[in-house]
Amino acid sequence: MAGRQGVVLSFLHWSLRRLLELLVLRFRLEREKEIEMLLLRHQLRVLERQVARPQLTAG
Repeated sequence: MAGRQGVVLSFLHWSLRRLLELLVLRFRLEREKEIEMLLLRHQLRVLERQVARPQLTAG
C-alpha cells in the first residue's frame, strides 16, 4: 500500500509542476504579445512622422 501512495504522490507532484509550468508559459506569452504590440505601435508612430501627408487638391 505504501508503494502505491508514493506513486500517486509522485504523479500528483508531476502533474502540479506541469500545470504551473503551463500557467507561467501562458502569462509569459501574453506579456510578450503586449510588449510586441507596444513596439509595433511605437514603430508606426515613428513612420507616420517620417512620411509626409498627401496634399489635398480640389479636383
